Amino acid sequence: MTEKEKMINGELYNASDPELIAEREHTMKVCSDFNNGGSFDTFKSIFDLAI
Repeated sequence: MTEKEKMINGELYNASDPELIAEREHTMKVCSDFNNGGSFDTFKSIFDLAI
């Protein structure tokens, strides 16, 4: 079971897992772009995160 699966299931997980770090960094960038009046690609990225 991956650390992300553990997190989603409410179990103890390692927040330093490379996959989770990459997702957090991507999410921070997308949020920052959105808050700074990002382009259509920014809005598409936000939509993709929701799926």
